[in-house]
Amino acid sequence: MKIKITVGLCILLFSFGLQIAGAAAMNDYCVTPPYIGAAIEPNLLLYIDNSASMYDLTYTDPTTYNYCANNPGTPCSTVGATCSGTAYCLATSTTTTTTTTSSVSCKKDSDCPLFVGGDMGDKCKNTGQCTKSTTTVTTSVTSPVLCTTDADCSAINPGDTCNNRCVSTTHSCFDNTYNDAGSYDGLFVQTGTYVYLDSNSSWPWNNFYGEPTYYAVMPSTCTYGGSASTTPYICVNTDSTGMITLFVASGKFLNWLTMSKFDIEKKILTGGKYDNQATSNGMTYNLDGLVAETRGCSGRKFIKTVPGIPDLTFAIRGGTTSGIDKVTTLKPSRTWWKAPRTCGGNSRESGS
Repeated sequence: MKIKITVGLCILLFSFGLQIAGAAAMNDYCVTPPYIGAAIEPNLLLYIDNSASMYDLTYTDPTTYNYCANNPGTPCSTVGATCSGTAYCLATSTTTTTTTTSSVSCKKDSDCPLFVGGDMGDKCKNTGQCTKSTTTVTTSVTSPVLCTTDADCSAINPGDTCNNRCVSTTHSCFDNTYNDAGSYDGLFVQTGTYVYLDSNSSWPWNNFYGEPTYYAVMPSTCTYGGSASTTPYICVNTDSTGMITLFVASGKFLNWLTMSKFDIEKKILTGGKYDNQATSNGMTYNLDGLVAETRGCSGRKFIKTVPGIPDLTFAIRGGTTSGIDKVTTLKPSRTWWKAPRTCGGNSRESGS
């Protein structure tokens, strides 16, 4: 029994000695936590898009619309179905060439190419045309080919088709889908109300910069909108010339109007793009706020209209030669922001 106990104890001590020897290299714990047998890479991937398309607006109309290619104003139901009306081949055309010869116009004899001086050669008649000199003009007119079936086009140009088909598309650079019952996140506080300072205020900038007043009350009656209207989230007043004298809007509406995909991404990651200064009329002002950026519609203006107010149109500007335009600046306690260009009822455009 003593032998068995001794052997068993020796084995136990030997095993314990191996464990102590392995744990003695304490520098391993700097890179490998204890009790982890193998290094497993974490199953986490953070993918951030910084392509130029991120400057596109966040809130746009995703609806697909079907229409007749030969008459864009006519809606249709089934893509590929044949539409009625005049149609043309997509790629096939005919060219007609006309040659016209006429006398050269002149005011004096020397204007005529065949004039050689004196009584010889060409002369300018009192009708304003040379006696002998003429000019030839060749005119070419290219016209599309009428068709009723694809065969009419492919017989002339193999593979060509007739445009009397129902096709689908989405609205490009246009949106009128704002819904005040929805949620539109962004740098503006959705439940806040924002108003522009007018040109007569003490603030030294022009009337297209404004101060948010979260406690502001939306005017009841306005030229467009107002709290008593069917669009209580916006108020635009204009004078007799169509110039905007007052612009009040909810933060939710302004987010729908101006926020780009980058604005949303930056808000999630860092809270937004910070900017502490702005310059106007040669003077620098401390903003201590966030800046929203957009390229409109790939550098062009993105048109947005307000449902229920067809005469009111907003054009969200794109970038300039100096870069992407700053549309909005915001800070928690106070907000200064730059308006998108706005068109009044007489289509007179105002903006920065």
